[in-house]
Amino acid sequence: MDRRSRQLLWIVLAGLALRLAIVPLFVPERMNPFRDHWGFDYEVGKLACSVASGHGFSDPLYSRGTPPEHNASSESPYYQHTGPSAMEPPVFVALLAGIFALFGIYSKASLFVALFINCVFSALTAVPVYWIAERCFSDRVGVRAAWLWAVFPYSVYWAASTPWATSLTTLLFTTLVFCALKLDSTSSLRSWLSFGLFAGFAALVDPVVLSALPFVAGWVCYRHARRGMAWKLPAAVAVLALISPLVPWTVRNYVVFERVFLRDPFWMAFHVGNSAHTVGWWDDDANPANSSSEMEEMVRLGELGYMAKKRQQSFAFVQDHPVLFASLAVRRAVYMWTGFWSFRSEYLKLEPLDLPNIPFATGFTLLTLMGLWRMFREHHPQRWPFALILLTFPIVYYLTIPLNRFRGPVDPEVVILSVYGLSSRASRRTQPSFETKPGTGG
Repeated sequence: MDRRSRQLLWIVLAGLALRLAIVPLFVPERMNPFRDHWGFDYEVGKLACSVASGHGFSDPLYSRGTPPEHNASSESPYYQHTGPSAMEPPVFVALLAGIFALFGIYSKASLFVALFINCVFSALTAVPVYWIAERCFSDRVGVRAAWLWAVFPYSVYWAASTPWATSLTTLLFTTLVFCALKLDSTSSLRSWLSFGLFAGFAALVDPVVLSALPFVAGWVCYRHARRGMAWKLPAAVAVLALISPLVPWTVRNYVVFERVFLRDPFWMAFHVGNSAHTVGWWDDDANPANSSSEMEEMVRLGELGYMAKKRQQSFAFVQDHPVLFASLAVRRAVYMWTGFWSFRSEYLKLEPLDLPNIPFATGFTLLTLMGLWRMFREHHPQRWPFALILLTFPIVYYLTIPLNRFRGPVDPEVVILSVYGLSSRASRRTQPSFETKPGTGG
């Protein structure tokens, strides 16, 4: 093992140790039995419970047994089946279902295993962070970015506190970005095939990874065309390879729902995030997970029928309140990059961590913009992939719900650009850039 590999190993181990050290702080909250462990990964946990129990991929909002006396009655829609589901993609649900099957459904052992795996995913993300930063800038920037990722509070918190797919999605998306940057220097069909297959698998973890990849891949194709390199056949191979892992899941959805799609909750999220209720960035009364009337409607219409109804209501809202919708979209964008939504007391009572988060989130956004501005000022050859990722990835959340966790997959780019923005000119790569490396053309 060479010196750099040993250093990366230590960075990963340090990041893992930090994440594991704080895991016990969040176990009591996740093991709360309220609504049959609703806090244990929410609807993902419900789907995994259903799969592990032999009931198939269904009932993302169902709770087993008799509810607590302070909650709804046993006939409440909170405790009814809603049938087959496509509310979540299959890979992480299958992983959590396997953990449940081996260590017990909603058991403390399962929680520790799930959080441990998430911490591993999060700590390992330091490796593609280094690869990207080293390839685009320098070894020094790569090492500093990897260390910053190891201790980056958002990544540490989400990995250690919630057995969700965020950490895995972040690892996969960051690796995909690195792979896309490598495609800039090759027309090898094998490389493009591997990229497409990997992207297809990542989409089965979270389809949101596909929001930015077409733009980055388009940049690569444009660069190939400018330099006279083959790109049409490699791009076609990548697209076909991307589609192939998605076929079994889309076929399942067609058989069950008679429609082809990857995931169906967009219009529910749109409906929850867009209303005249603007104290927070969501409306609990529009969420079937928290509203008895909405849950009754989902039970009556079925999941796909319910989503279709939310689609109609969402279009009606935008048509009737275009200015309000536009203002909410702007506020969501501001919230995702600054942490600020409102200083109203009723909101801060619901989100008490927002105040300390505002300077932190805003500070890193400014550092990110500093790094990106420096790339454009210096005409850095890889400036557009970074810009395209930051511009396109969060758009779906500007339209729906802007949870801080949802920005997680682009936080590695935030870390890299922040480090580069603060680095000295001596940290810039001294060898020829991608523009002039052998085999890439000018």
